[in-house]
Amino acid sequence: FKDNRHVIFTGNGYSSEWPVEAKKRGLPNLNTTPLAVATFNSPKAKALFSKMGIFSAEECDARSEVMFENYNSTLCTEVMTLVDMIETGIL
Repeated sequence: FKDNRHVIFTGNGYSSEWPVEAKKRGLPNLNTTPLAVATFNSPKAKALFSKMGIFSAEECDARSEVMFENYNSTLCTEVMTLVDMIETGIL
């Protein structure tokens, strides 16, 4: 716990104070899904997952592809819903 205390944030991760606090602690602020997925699939993360026996590099690639596909599908659904709402309620 003492070794990792510097990365534990007990405040509101959605507030404006978090990006400042993350920068102060030297932590990345992955505030979008594409940034988070790209970091998950980075060479450094792949090496760590492989070393720990969690995922192979190929499994990381596959999982990131699924995450991107899910993100794109959700985004597309939200956009189409917005378009339908605008066409129905405004136009």
